[in-house]
Order: sequence, then structure tokens, then C-alpha cells
Amino acid sequence: MCSISVITINYNNKIGLEKTIASLLCQTFKDFEYIIIDGDSTDGSIDIIKTYERQIHQWVSERDRGIYHAMNKGIEKATGQYIMFLNSGDTLYNEGALSIIASHLSGEQIIYGNLEIQESFTSWTKYYPEELKFSYFINDSLPHSGGVFIRKDAFNGELAKYDESLKIISDWKWFLIAIFKHQYTYKYINAIVGIFDFSGISAKPENRELLINEKLQVIDEHFRAIYSEIINLLKYKNDYNTLIGSRYIRAFLKFKRLVKPS
Repeated sequence: MCSISVITINYNNKIGLEKTIASLLCQTFKDFEYIIIDGDSTDGSIDIIKTYERQIHQWVSERDRGIYHAMNKGIEKATGQYIMFLNSGDTLYNEGALSIIASHLSGEQIIYGNLEIQESFTSWTKYYPEELKFSYFINDSLPHSGGVFIRKDAFNGELAKYDESLKIISDWKWFLIAIFKHQYTYKYINAIVGIFDFSGISAKPENRELLINEKLQVIDEHFRAIYSEIINLLKYKNDYNTLIGSRYIRAFLKFKRLVKPS
């Protein structure tokens, strides 16, 4: 058994796929297997895969029912002690990224580090908390791709697969149930592990309403006792953002900063 199974999900993103493959194959740490799950791409992605075929342990190209179905197929194929998703377009931070994480694989069910987030014209570092609280997950989550390592045997029971009925936040649901319902162990590594391409479905503003609705659906199903509190917190956050967004409030706050106390 190898230490890490790295799984790449791809669909019609040959440029991003080759970038992802290159970042993985240059790693100084070599005790990993590489799996690519392609969704029957027609853009030349298969040619890219075949170019690196000798260095890819398993790959498949066939139609799927969405990203979480593809991720579930990857989990089934994985044989490593830990699983990491590194989806097409995302890369590892540098050639020593896997080596750093491998030195911290000490048995916890979830191990995670930081991400560099790349947007169209800028980049910034996303730092994750060392202690994970339920309140953190109301508006955030652990890395979906490029920054989290999950022990293979953690995928069992109701957590055996990602929920394919959800379009955006199935990985968020998995983390929420794993940590706060089943008390999975976790460890934070204060190092940048991956570079995340901030153009995925959950990052798009037009999917914001669907994201919130799916989160509320999960909380209502699995954490009903605190559902009303979550609704109130979300309402408070929305009211706060609306208030701060008012040009009158912004003008007032600017005026307060300009006026020195006597």
C-alpha cells in the first residue's frame, strides 16, 4: 500500500489537466499512486493522459453524473493510506509539497494545510483554522482540492461516498458530518500545500443561492436541533452585509475615521 492516492477529476480542461499532472510528477516524494477520472472529454484531454500514461497508475474516461460521482469513482479505485483530490487546473504549491504532508501523516482521519488561491488578476493565501468549530463551517469549509488528505478507511458507513444528489457542497457535507457527528480526528499543517484555481462551480456568484439552500438542507437533515439558530445567524450576516454595503453607512464610517477625538 502506498502512502497517498492522488486523484484528479477532469472534464474538457486539457490545459489545466497538463498543468496539474506536471506539478505532481515533479514531486520529490514518490510514494504515491496517481488516478485520473475523466468525464468523457472531447477537447484533447485523452491525448494529454496518454502522453503521461506510464506515470499514471489508473485512469478512466467515461460519462459520469457530475463531479461527486467522479470523485466517488476515484475513491473506489484508490489503494493508498490517504486520499488527496487535485483536480484539473489545480496544482501543488512546489516540488516539496507532498513531502511536507507525508511527514505529518500520523494517523488522523483528516489532515489539511493552506492553499494559495489564484483568481484572474491576483492571488492570495487561504489560511485554515487549527481548531475546527461548527460556526466556521456555516460560511466556510476545508479545502475541496489541493489541500486536504483523508484517510482511505474514513470513507465508510454513511460517509462511504459523497452525496451525489448535491451539486455544490457535498464535500462540505462530508466534513461536517465526519467532524461534528462522528468526531473524526483531524490535524492542521501550517504550510501551503496547493494552488487552487478559483473558478469552480461553488466559487461562482450565480451559484450562491444554490449553495446556501444545499447547506440548509444538510443542516436540517443532520443537525435539526440547531437549524433555527443557523437560520438566525445567516439572517444576521445578511443584514450586517446589507448595512455595511449602504453608502450612507460607509460615508459615516469614513467620516468617523477622519474626525479625531478631542
